[in-house]
Amino acid sequence: MENKKLLKKAAAIVSAAALLVAPGMIFPESGLSISDNAITAFAASGQDIANKAINVVDKYRGDIGCGGSDDGDWCALFATSRAKQAGFTINCNKPTYCTELVCDFISQGLYTSRRTEAYYTSQTGRYVSSKSLQDCCDTSYIPQPGDLIFFNWHGASEPQTDHVGIVEYARDGYVHTIEGNRGGSSFVRRYTISLTDSTIHGYATLTGAKKKPQVKITAAYGSRARAIEEAASRFGKSYPYSISFVQEVLKASGATSFASFTNLSINSVKKDYIANGAYASASSGYVPRPGDIALLNLDEYDDADKMVLVSSVRNSEVSGFSVDGTAKSIGVINKSQLIGYIIPFYAYDDTCDIDRSGIVDSKDLNLLNSALLGDYKLSNYEFYCADGCTNGSISASDIVALNQKTAGTVLYRGSSSALSHEVGHKSGNYFNANTGTDRKSGCMIYGPYKALSSAGAKKACFTLMVDNNDAESNKVATIDVYDSTSGRVLASRDIARTEFAAPWTFQEFQLDFNCPNKTDKLEYRVRYYANVDLTFDKVVIRSN
Repeated sequence: MENKKLLKKAAAIVSAAALLVAPGMIFPESGLSISDNAITAFAASGQDIANKAINVVDKYRGDIGCGGSDDGDWCALFATSRAKQAGFTINCNKPTYCTELVCDFISQGLYTSRRTEAYYTSQTGRYVSSKSLQDCCDTSYIPQPGDLIFFNWHGASEPQTDHVGIVEYARDGYVHTIEGNRGGSSFVRRYTISLTDSTIHGYATLTGAKKKPQVKITAAYGSRARAIEEAASRFGKSYPYSISFVQEVLKASGATSFASFTNLSINSVKKDYIANGAYASASSGYVPRPGDIALLNLDEYDDADKMVLVSSVRNSEVSGFSVDGTAKSIGVINKSQLIGYIIPFYAYDDTCDIDRSGIVDSKDLNLLNSALLGDYKLSNYEFYCADGCTNGSISASDIVALNQKTAGTVLYRGSSSALSHEVGHKSGNYFNANTGTDRKSGCMIYGPYKALSSAGAKKACFTLMVDNNDAESNKVATIDVYDSTSGRVLASRDIARTEFAAPWTFQEFQLDFNCPNKTDKLEYRVRYYANVDLTFDKVVIRSN
């Protein structure tokens, strides 16, 4: 009983603190947090870059600072030098190589790709994965003045980028560019090319106007499931310490950390988690979950020597991922080495959502029944999700827990035809409103004017995402539940930009309300204020 009280207290502290920790402070030593942008220019614009390029059209490379003893390629030097002259600070690995620029722009969320073939950069041995290119691919994107345009001359046979220029403007199906070193020329020239030309690899928008999430967002983004996927995707990659591996996984999976990781000291991280009520010792009886971090002691001293990201918990055996030279699965953790668990905060906890659809429903119940009957073998993560009682085993009690969670649950996604809109547009399964295309305030979501199956205490859970959470603390949305039968608001709250734990990460905001009677027709509304890029995933209504 004492352990349960401790864990409830820890969970409450973690949930509250997650909204108070500035995401830019999560990993300050890394140079690039999720909310940071290494391309900075407070008073500059993309048009400023285009203007700097226009000013040197038809000039010789040596006369504009792109000369020198090397008579080789200089296209990237020209493009980056115009951006720097326009006031941009470009923090990239190899700013004179277009292949390396693409690597860094992708990692900073500033690249929009038109091709998705993976390639290898020979200059520094970096690898651009097909997944990274797919995640930032948008063939419908119209480039803006000042965008950097990247070309691939050889197609899929040699998929890396070969050349870069600057977009002057796009009009009538064509993009007009200014480029240095095209075809070996020593002069800056203007060019025109079709927007659908197969040689265009993609565009970098240094102003961040076309920023994209670095990973494809799913119902489980910012979740424990995401942490396991991110960790597994790094198998074989070298890390100097296990803490650096865990740091990278937490950042990529959207988790909120309560430790800086600055000095790579596992024990200082442990102290920070203890101070925030997000640590459980090995003797506490705490049952770990995937995404928790196990601390191991490997020698005769009392301190922690190694971090292990928990990947599964089955029948008292805890397995995980860590570093032995390279990132890998280390199998079952030796309990004699275990000190305890630090517990990051994740926006989503997928307990009972076995099929990871984003909602607990009859499909999950069927999977659990099949697993108990022996007709279906649960994967490690499915096992965790099925363990609704969180005791490390599967039994009939988990059926009861799952049934309780599905009772009275209603779901409406952004793509649902049952919802109406005053402003915004459909974006895949989501609904989006942004300052580029939606220049007015209004209800981006309202409806569906439907009654619930029962009256009484309910909870409406709105899942939203913004592009930036560290600017001014202004109101970016209002969510409410409206009873259209009686004509009154049942519950409402304003949401500030800084309430989001991280940018480009879906987060749930809850409203408790009382449904007067089961015949009243209700609306669930999201009001947009035309000051942010706001995306709506779903609203889930549950019985309290």
